[in-house]
Amino acid sequence: MRAVLLKLAYSNLLLAFAAAAGAWVCAQQLDIHQAGEASLLSFLSIYFIYTFAKTVRFDPVADQVNDPERTEFLLRWRRPLVALGVVGYAAGLLLSARHGGWVLATFAFGVGVAILYDVKFLPSGWRYRRLKDITGVKSLVVAAT
Repeated sequence: MRAVLLKLAYSNLLLAFAAAAGAWVCAQQLDIHQAGEASLLSFLSIYFIYTFAKTVRFDPVADQVNDPERTEFLLRWRRPLVALGVVGYAAGLLLSARHGGWVLATFAFGVGVAILYDVKFLPSGWRYRRLKDITGVKSLVVAAT
């Protein structure tokens, strides 16, 4: 059982399922009729964002020290996870576009913030290069997004 749970966590599926469940519960409580679609969009968004963060921005040397099991898993499954994430994100874009520009923009917003959060985009002379490097901003950005 431990091995299955670790694979679900390492592949980001556990986080994505948790996001989908949260969206489904909220949609049910608010009597939103598209609870399934809201859950699916949450799943696809979170799966892509965390797959991007954990696989595309993957540093095997640093991660080997912190979590050798996860590093081994990511080295083996990195390409299929990225491919699945990209396909899922494309499906999410198509699904959200069916509901109009506002839903599409909301779905795409999370990925935009994730890129600004994780990629060094600020000038090299600055003390901080990414949003996640700024004290206090990390938790605020994740919670707000």
